[in-house]
Amino acid sequence: MTSLIDTSIPPPINPTTSGVRANFSQAKTEIETLQSDIETVATDLLNSILFYKATVTLTASEIKNLLATPITLVPAQGAGKVINVISTIAYTNSGSVLYGTSSTNVVMGYRGTPATNVVVTRIPSLLKTTPTGHAFHSPIIPLAVGMINTDFIIGVTGANFVTGNYTMKIVTYYSVVTL
Repeated sequence: MTSLIDTSIPPPINPTTSGVRANFSQAKTEIETLQSDIETVATDLLNSILFYKATVTLTASEIKNLLATPITLVPAQGAGKVINVISTIAYTNSGSVLYGTSSTNVVMGYRGTPATNVVVTRIPSLLKTTPTGHAFHSPIIPLAVGMINTDFIIGVTGANFVTGNYTMKIVTYYSVVTL
């Protein structure tokens, strides 16, 4: 950035107050512009290397309604931004009744319209087995088409669960990529 500060002001023999004020005003503007530019670059850099953590706990009622109402695990990050999911960990809590529907698969992916949710990973049998302390880890979720400015969600395919009474905690580690 080329400075617009007039180095001939103040003149060495007869300095004027207005010339000095104009130069200070220009210096202030240039410093603020540089600070803003540095802040933008620093924010973009940090967002590209930082990992964030989002934790969501699903109730039994929410789990039973995942077909109609997928749950947001990580909200959309804004225009031109992508959620880069590093890993997810799902853990089921105590309960006495299994979630039972053989045609139901728990899935995670990027939200589209209900018919076009982009499924990027299936959670095998997570809610159909022992209800206490069952965990699933999904390393590196693949990126998919249509994921710019989109939520990362959990839902089901097939049919809703009709039985089951325990909760599920999901921890998602992710970064934000600005395109």
